[in-house]
Order: sequence, then structure tokens, then C-alpha cells
Amino acid sequence: MAPDTLQPVPNPAAKTAATPAPTLAAPAPRRQRLAAAAAALATAAVALIAAAAAPAGAASALIYTLACVAVVVAGWFAPASAAAAFAVLLQIGAATEELRSPLTVVGAIALALIVSLRTAPRVSAVCVAVLWYFIQVDVRGGVLVPLDLNTAVFAALMFASAWAGGTALRATLTTRAKDSAAFQQRLEDERDRAVKALHGSVATSLTSVVLRSEALAMGSSGQTAESAQLIADDARRAMQEVRALIRFMRDDAADLEGAVVNPQAPQPPGAAPAAPICTALADLADALRSHGFTVIETGLNDRVLGGVRLNHIESVCRELQTNILKYADAEKPVIVAAVRDEEAVTVAIQNAIADRQRDVHMTTGIGLEDAEELVGLDGAVLRHGFEDDLWRSDLIIPASPASPASPAGPAERK
Repeated sequence: MAPDTLQPVPNPAAKTAATPAPTLAAPAPRRQRLAAAAAALATAAVALIAAAAAPAGAASALIYTLACVAVVVAGWFAPASAAAAFAVLLQIGAATEELRSPLTVVGAIALALIVSLRTAPRVSAVCVAVLWYFIQVDVRGGVLVPLDLNTAVFAALMFASAWAGGTALRATLTTRAKDSAAFQQRLEDERDRAVKALHGSVATSLTSVVLRSEALAMGSSGQTAESAQLIADDARRAMQEVRALIRFMRDDAADLEGAVVNPQAPQPPGAAPAAPICTALADLADALRSHGFTVIETGLNDRVLGGVRLNHIESVCRELQTNILKYADAEKPVIVAAVRDEEAVTVAIQNAIADRQRDVHMTTGIGLEDAEELVGLDGAVLRHGFEDDLWRSDLIIPASPASPASPAGPAERK
């Protein structure tokens, strides 16, 4: 029964917070961290075994240096484990004089810088303190306290400088990542506002032009009817272009398809206030009567619909009106009924299906599937289907506290 229209597009009304882009301060993936930690600890163990079993010499010094380099590299992926492994290597060098080298000190300071960049300040402070301690003591030789105060102070200054530099760089990179994520989120919000404006304002206006032009064409003849039909065709083409632009803007957003609609999302600034649903349904019934339909109304009053508002109710009513004008049997009544319970307000619109479509050209350019999307933006549900020769559309809106009918208010529509 519904006219052929464009397929619905994904709804990006609700988005999760933007994820900051990976930076130098971001931790490595879990699998890489585990592999690097295992490699660092294994390197330290192998170096310890080799130092105990093999005689000292140029080959042992080369192996020891390569082990230090490997552990420093592993520190990029598993900083804490690499610091522990390098502490073991420092003790190996302290116990074997032939293995001692200035490169070991440089490697320890470089690892301190890497650890402070890749981990939180508290963790990196502990790791750097461990490196500072084990570079001065010899646990195997019984030297558990640094012997030279000047050396201890100088080493402390070096490691503290490395830790401070790495921590400051980490803070800077983290701040930039957060700022970038916030900026990206603002861009997505502006994109979403633009899409909603196109969908809710421009599309609604074009729909109104189509309906009025089609109504003029149906009630006129000759040149007037032809001109009205041309205006409707131009408006439909403009509607197609708007829909294509909406698709482009939504598809250009990163991974927004399938996002869950957030009915509590705030409306964009400057958005038109929602029309009372009672007024929109009354206008729908009046429009159908003007085309010769018999409309039976029930429940369209403030007691049932009081306090219920829907941002896109006018667009949805236009689509429902168009379908009824095209496909409904004008000899049989159209029923528009509203009921309210504790959880929701349900508006049911039912009509008999005619044997033949009245006007194949008439369309709002929206379609019932897109009408479902529009009401979904407001947290409501639109269902439709047919049984035998009856077509029924149900609009289910979450209930809000009903506004009691005012004695001075509008009279109830029977």
C-alpha cells in the first residue's frame, strides 16, 4: 500500500563518545604487551644463566649489550616488565666487572624516559626508582646501599630529569588527544544538527509543497492542473536531492550505522517547537474530509492526548494522509482513534483498501519507513500493516503526565 520511496537511511541521533586517536602515550594492544613482557623477562633470565655459566669476555659483553638493547625496545610495549628485566641486567653487570659499560647507564636512563611516557606517573615513578636503586647496588656482592653520595645524587638527577620529561610529554600528548576527540565530537554534533535540520525543516516544507500542488492538480483541469503537477514534480526532485545529501552526510560519518536512538537527546538550538499531536490529528481528519472521506474520531481530546507532543508529527500525518488519499476506499470510513494507558499513548488510524490506486503520481517523498525513522528520533514507534482489506497504522508514544482538560480549553472532538 505504501508508495515506492527512497530506502531509509541510518540514524546517527545517538553517538558514543569519540575515541581519541592513538598517540605515543597510548598503551600497546594487550597481545603485544604480553609478548613484549615475556620477551623481556626471558632475555633477562637467559642473560643471567649465561653470565653464571659462561666465562667473561668480548662475546659475553656483546651478548649482554644486545640483551640491554632488547629490553629497552621491549619497554615501549611492556614498560613495567621491561624495568624489572633491566634491573636484573643491571645486577648482572654489577656482579661482573667485564660487562660494565656506559651504554648500560644510557640504556637505563632511556628506559626511564620510555616508562614515564608510556605509563601513569605513579607506576613510572616506582619503575624509575627501581632502576636508580639497582644501577648503584650489588645484591650478590652484599652492597645494598649506594656507597657514593655524589654518584647517587647525580644518578637521581639524571633519572628524575628523564622521568619529568617523559611525564610532561605524556601529559601534553594526552591533553592533545582529548582536545582532538572533543573537537571531533563537536563536528559530529554539528553534522547531526544539520542532518536533523534538513530532515525536519527542509523536507517538511517540500512535503507541504508536494501535497498542496497535488491537491490543486486533483481539483483543477487543463493548464492549471498541468502546472500544479509540474510544481509537484520539481518539489519531489528537490526532495530526492535533499535525501541524497542526508545520505552523504550520514555515510561520511565514521561507523554511525545502527546507532541506537536516544529519546532524551536535547533538541538543537533554534529547532521549531513540537506541534500538539491533538491539533495535527485534527488537521489530518479535516484534510481527509475535504477530499470526501468520512472520518470517525474517538479519543482526540485533551484527556487522552493532553501533554503529548511529537516533533515530527506533522510530517508523519502528511505521509499517512497521502497514503490514505492514494489507496483508501473513499466509500468507507476512516477511523482515527487514540487511547492512553500508564505507559503510552496509542493513535490508531484504519482505513479500507481501495481496489485501485487513485493517483500514482502523488507522494510526499518520505514513505512510511522513513516516517518510522522520524518518530523514532522522538522516542516513539510507528507500526503499520494490513489484514484482509484493512490497512492500519499505529503510532505509539511514551506517555507523559496527562494535562487535565481546562474548562476554558477547546471542546472535545467526538
